[in-house]
Amino acid sequence: MDCYTFERAFINTPHIEPILDLKIENEQVLYTTGIDGQTHVFDLYKEAFIRSYHTEGRNTKISIDQNSSTIGISNSKSILFYDRCSPTHKSVSKMMIKNNDDCKMDFRPNYTTKTEFIVTNGTDELNMFDHRNYNTPIYKYSTRNILAGISNVEWNKAGTHFLVSECFDTASLYSAKRNKAQMKFVKNKPNNHKTGKTFRFGGPDDEYVLGGFDDKKLCYWKILPDPSWKNLFNIKNKSIELFDHEMSSSEEMNIEKDAFTYGICRTICSKTKDNIVMNNMRMELMGFNSIVNQAVMHPKIPRIFATGIENILYAFSPDYLGQDDPHLLLNSDTIEVFDQLEIDMYDFLI
Repeated sequence: MDCYTFERAFINTPHIEPILDLKIENEQVLYTTGIDGQTHVFDLYKEAFIRSYHTEGRNTKISIDQNSSTIGISNSKSILFYDRCSPTHKSVSKMMIKNNDDCKMDFRPNYTTKTEFIVTNGTDELNMFDHRNYNTPIYKYSTRNILAGISNVEWNKAGTHFLVSECFDTASLYSAKRNKAQMKFVKNKPNNHKTGKTFRFGGPDDEYVLGGFDDKKLCYWKILPDPSWKNLFNIKNKSIELFDHEMSSSEEMNIEKDAFTYGICRTICSKTKDNIVMNNMRMELMGFNSIVNQAVMHPKIPRIFATGIENILYAFSPDYLGQDDPHLLLNSDTIEVFDQLEIDMYDFLI
């Protein structure tokens, strides 16, 4: 499978149980981990299997530290840390989580030479730790708006913001410097609203938030607006505060109209009683055969890798979104968006 030319592919893996997390490293290496306690590493361009890590229990997440050769694997019992340079592929340390109910962790990227990571116990705790002390957090975040538990945490590339996926719901956006959620992502259809899985950033500049749903759809939002709005709304320039204001109906309609010409309609709603700005989703990818548990967008080329309840990977490109299959719904807006994304990525590469 050539990652630059394929249209849609099904990638068989050594997993014997469903895959629960995907991670891309350095554009070329793909990590998968799942219920069977196995973590496998693949070379996307050479179609080669590289190595495996074996753990006890049910693996739910993998995270890669950019400041060292460490990877962290979250499972049903603890968080295990591995050295990618070690030939033994055995864990080098372990972090036990109190009141563990499906814990998750994610390393903070591009911060300092010091390793920091965010950890949740899966219920009501969301804490920041560093590598020097696994027992005492250096910062605690509020989870009072999260009612049903936390299914995932995920940093953006800059290490300034992270997504908290809520169980049976969508995601909330947190700033590393604030202890409360700053934004809530909303799915269009209320009857499918509370079927979300895990959410993460995607695109060269983390301009997308994408996640899978139980209704066999992969939905995504665009959080960085059209370049013409750069001075108004730009998360990567740390101006999250600019979302914290109410807009008049006329202003909101104008932004919605302009945004739709770019391909994705971005709507800013007024504040809720909890002072969280709502962000409406206006785009869905169809064509999956089952529940979409995980999805990851390649950082430079317009490719999406996703997994459902099987042990295989789905790989989608903008050239194939179901138009050759009469049972799949063609989303012309989605193709338009990905065509634009491909142009943007080409400019980015050169």
